[in-house]
Amino acid sequence: CVVNDKLYVSGGYDEREIANVMLCLESGDEGKRWVLKAHLLERRSQHVMEALDNQIYVLGGYRQEHNYTRMIDVK
Repeated sequence: CVVNDKLYVSGGYDEREIANVMLCLESGDEGKRWVLKAHLLERRSQHVMEALDNQIYVLGGYRQEHNYTRMIDVK
């Protein structure tokens, strides 16, 4: 999702494990790079991430055990 013109991504799956990180694509003197911003409370993939009033909400998805989760992370 996008907050204040910055792109944020979270979680994901790399064929070995599900991730629990939130990254932000930032621009600087050396170009663009991904910066770690937070660790999610729960590893998840195939979830939804939305911004509302400068807050990021991470909803649903699958956990490491491949079970659907109803947990909501609020950052």
